[in-house]
This record gives sequence, structure tokens and C-alpha cells, in this order.
Amino acid sequence: MSERSTPYRNVPQGQSGNSSTSGAAPGGERASGLDRIAILSGLSARERMLLAALCRSAHYISDEVIHPSGMALEDVGFVVRGSVQLVTPADASGCFVHHRVEAGQQFGDLAVLGQDLSDTSILACEPTELIICPGTEFLNILSRHAVVSSALLRQYAHALHSLDRA
Repeated sequence: MSERSTPYRNVPQGQSGNSSTSGAAPGGERASGLDRIAILSGLSARERMLLAALCRSAHYISDEVIHPSGMALEDVGFVVRGSVQLVTPADASGCFVHHRVEAGQQFGDLAVLGQDLSDTSILACEPTELIICPGTEFLNILSRHAVVSSALLRQYAHALHSLDRA
């Protein structure tokens, strides 16, 4: 999501559904949060710190809407704590597809890579902490760090393999 379309609110930390930044070193808390993200595990601590400085934090309560349907998804959300539910209408019959994203995983990457997810709603399943990475920065990380691109491809391959078994 871009700044012009983001539903993430800039409200002081400690209140529900808030974006916040740490009062310590810029990106310090976010960098430690990025340590928990599986596809970023191949980056050095310095690289995660540099990425964290470009990101923002957001906190949500259970059942809070993170991203409403009808808006373009332009950023990548890394789930540091908690989990989120992506809800997408499957077809005209009114059936919905639910996909849960747990701590250590991300969402929005497919949108940044070109898939239209504007019909997808994203909800916090429980109290949830996110680190929001601008889509352009996520693409830069993928282009500069083969280890992250490879990890993302392995994640996609695993998801496709799981679908084949279902």
C-alpha cells in the first residue's frame, strides 16, 4: 500500500491498531523483528537493519481490519507476532478463500510482484505486530539479494506442492 492509500494509522504505540516507531535507534526494534522473518534469514544483521530503517511498525487487535477490500495492496507486511487472515472472494457464487499468514511469514508479496489483490481483505486473527515494507524496497531486496529471492521461490514451491497434495 502506498502512503496515499494505506489504512495503517499513525497513532502512538500502546493503543490498538497503531503504527509506531521505536524511540531507540532508528529501525532497531524493527530490525530485531525482521530477524524473525523466514525469507529474510539469509540477510546479514546489517542488511536487516538497513531494511528496517525503510519500514514502519504497526500493531493490531484481534479482528481488526488491516487492509480493506477494494484498495490496491502496494506494500509487504511481515508478521512479527500474531497472525493475519487474507480473505478473497473465490467466484461469483459468494464463496470466499481464507489464507492464514503466521508469524515469520509475509503477505502482499504477490501484489508487489504484479498479482491484483484489490479484492482481498486482510484481518488480524489475534493481537498482531507487523513490519510494513514499501513494495519498491521489497523489489529492491529481491533484485539485490539472491538469498531472499531464492527463499521466496522455495516458499512458493512449497505452497504449490501443498496444493497438489490437497
